[in-house]
Amino acid sequence: MIKKYLILITAILTIFSFGFVSASEVTGNFGTQLETGITGVLKSAPVFSPDAGTYNENQSVTLSAPGSTSICYTVNGDTPACSGYNACSTGTKYTGAISVESTTSIKAIACYADDTAGPVSTSQTYTLVCAISSVANGTVSAYPGCVITCNSGYTKSGNTCVASSSGSSGGSGSSGGGSYTPPPVTPPTTTPPSAAPTTPEVNNDDTDSTTPTSPSAASIPGLNLPYANPTTPAEIKANREVLLKYLVALILSLSSSSTPTTPTTPAVPSTPTTPTIPTTPSTIGPFNETLSFGMRNDEVRQLQEFLVSQGSDIYPEGLVTGYFGDMTLQAVGRFQIANGIVNSASDSGYGVVGPRTRAKINSILGY
Repeated sequence: MIKKYLILITAILTIFSFGFVSASEVTGNFGTQLETGITGVLKSAPVFSPDAGTYNENQSVTLSAPGSTSICYTVNGDTPACSGYNACSTGTKYTGAISVESTTSIKAIACYADDTAGPVSTSQTYTLVCAISSVANGTVSAYPGCVITCNSGYTKSGNTCVASSSGSSGGSGSSGGGSYTPPPVTPPTTTPPSAAPTTPEVNNDDTDSTTPTSPSAASIPGLNLPYANPTTPAEIKANREVLLKYLVALILSLSSSSTPTTPTTPAVPSTPTTPTIPTTPSTIGPFNETLSFGMRNDEVRQLQEFLVSQGSDIYPEGLVTGYFGDMTLQAVGRFQIANGIVNSASDSGYGVVGPRTRAKINSILGY
């Protein structure tokens, strides 16, 4: 009986011994994209920076894949492939940031020390377009030119084309920004009509696409709007710019009148009096971040204050709103051309406060 128990115990120990040895020798995959073994390397598709998307300026795209020995990429739609751990059988070996100067789709794959490769990335498309894609009554050339050319009978004003009139100057494609001669102003008579015209409210935000207009704006003496019934954002904006200049001229005319009690026809100077250029406020800057079209923050407000301090040739509108719109973009462009940073509106970086523009502004501010 004792012998039978000893045989049974020996058999049980033998079974358990095989079980433990078998468990200690188990190897295999620990998850998707992991090598076998405990010290595996995560093999993944390369990471792109910045993310794919739509941009208004050239991009430098970097690729990274932790643990890899090299990266292969293509820009022609082909699928990249590794040749060993440090070469490419299809595509180009990544050695530095990829310069994207036109709309480009990039695919990439990471190569590893064991002569294998990770998964191929999805196609990452970087679309480069002009900040202003189209204008009414004109055309915009493709990126990177982005030059606005107005049709016959229209003049460039900011980033749009407005109907030419006797009070404006410049031909097709002119950059604007010259002196402005206000139209003759005839104040309303002392006997008001049955329904007094309402002065249109002017929004000081220099890129608001909606411009309120008064039903009786067309009947105000001396005010000639280019569009009687504007329907597009460009037409609305053109009306707003003419209306704003009209109000400036009217205020200057009324302020020069010697009899405030009874409105009389003011003598309108041929050119509005240039305001005294203030000294650059010490509270402005320094500027350390890129500022561009569409941004709204305190640095944009400080930028506009700086542009005002550079005179009416640079920023004739003089609006300080904290919003980077069309007028601010044109003012930055004039500043860049005046200081040799760019040569024309077609140059890359025109109207963008990038590194060179910030350096010049900070230098003027004494930083």
